[in-house]
Amino acid sequence: MEIVKLLSEIKEVFAFLIAATGAIWAAYKHFDLKIREERRYEYKAYHELISSFTEGSALEKQIVILYELRNYPRYFEITRELLTHLLDRMENENVDSQLINQAK
Repeated sequence: MEIVKLLSEIKEVFAFLIAATGAIWAAYKHFDLKIREERRYEYKAYHELISSFTEGSALEKQIVILYELRNYPRYFEITRELLTHLLDRMENENVDSQLINQAK
């Protein structure tokens, strides 16, 4: 009997908690979706830069691409490995010193 009385007294609190939980869940899903979209866009942009660089674009474009790669700290490890490999190859092929300096 006391449980029924207690529940009837705090039914507004239950309703508020249920509504708040629903709102928090909706906000979480919204921000999670936005983060995923941003990561997908970043992934695509990063790979387009790498692809443009390795296709042998003009020297000026390659320098700009190397500069832009700094904006992708999430891919630092793979970028470092790629540039280390490319530096060895560029130094052996006598590539322009500006490009080598930017890569370093």
